[in-house]
Amino acid sequence: MLKLASFKMVFYKFFFAFNLFIKSKWVFSYPEKKPILLYDHQFILDGVYKKKTAIFYKREEINIPVLLHCLKEFDFSFHGYLLRYINFVEPKVIVSFLSQYHKFYFLSKQTGITTILFQYGNMAYLKSFYLKYLKKEEDVFVDYIFLYNKKIQIFFDKLKIGKTIVVGSFKNNKVFFRKKRKKKEVLFVSDYFDSNKNWNILKYDKIVIKHLSKLCLRKSLKFNILLKTGSNKEIDWFNNILNSSKSNSANFIKREKDPFHSYKKIETYNYVFGISSSLLSEAFSKKCRIGIINFRPKKYLNWLPMIKEYGQKKGPFWIASKKINIRKFNKVFNYVINSSNLQWEELYKKYSEIMSNFDHNNKKFYLLLKKILK
Repeated sequence: MLKLASFKMVFYKFFFAFNLFIKSKWVFSYPEKKPILLYDHQFILDGVYKKKTAIFYKREEINIPVLLHCLKEFDFSFHGYLLRYINFVEPKVIVSFLSQYHKFYFLSKQTGITTILFQYGNMAYLKSFYLKYLKKEEDVFVDYIFLYNKKIQIFFDKLKIGKTIVVGSFKNNKVFFRKKRKKKEVLFVSDYFDSNKNWNILKYDKIVIKHLSKLCLRKSLKFNILLKTGSNKEIDWFNNILNSSKSNSANFIKREKDPFHSYKKIETYNYVFGISSSLLSEAFSKKCRIGIINFRPKKYLNWLPMIKEYGQKKGPFWIASKKINIRKFNKVFNYVINSSNLQWEELYKKYSEIMSNFDHNNKKFYLLLKKILK
């Protein structure tokens, strides 16, 4: 049985590598020497640092000279390919926005090069990731780890795997409108996913969407939906929910190719509601009025920072429960819509540390980068 499982694993890896090799762009020149190596191209660095950066593409591109060096030494591993790529670039620092790639956590000690990692995913995800891939490993170290909030910083500080710095979300930090006039409308952030396996979650979400639309109708507020995929299937799914009752019709907003489009959108609306999107925490970091309505089975509720910190399943701007409670739903909605600016300022002071911080234009990161490259 074990031999069969091992054979399947080897076959899967071979098939994945072969498929990647065929579909990727082939580059026949050696990697350029640059002081900064960006692991994958989630985001491009700003200003003068853009020209100083080489990008290691995980899937889209294969460097043939580097690959030939790997084959010459009979090293067929992806990590071996990465290490050789690093040797050719000779960077002073390696930056990654993919905290779920566990091999990155070993690069600092393997190469002697400074590594910087940005948080990706919520606290519950990162905890399970660490326990699964890193807990029993040695030589786990990242020189600098940039995190969303102080709560996750406490967790990482206990691990003692690198210096932690709280900054919030890198993408969110790049977008900030100081005096933008906001629309007095409701924006709902879609959590839609096309899966038959989680129909039970979608059943709960349908109730939230339908009732939120009705509340907007009563308050004469325009109901907007920031789509997740922008597919016709997603739009049809929402239309079926809204057309099944006397709900308010919705204005659909598709996410554009611009990676900062969603962050720009949430800042242009007075009231932002959602179920579990990280955009809600990121909007709160800029003092946006948000409402979190999370009626889902128990195992899907623990992501909410207020539950982890205070054990509170309900509060002024959130409700998290495995049972539908329309009365509490209405209470959250009315507070988000009707509370004063002073009340919201006090809420921000109380909860900002456990939700998500904000570092305008990623000043802390670029100051550190400047220091490393001196």
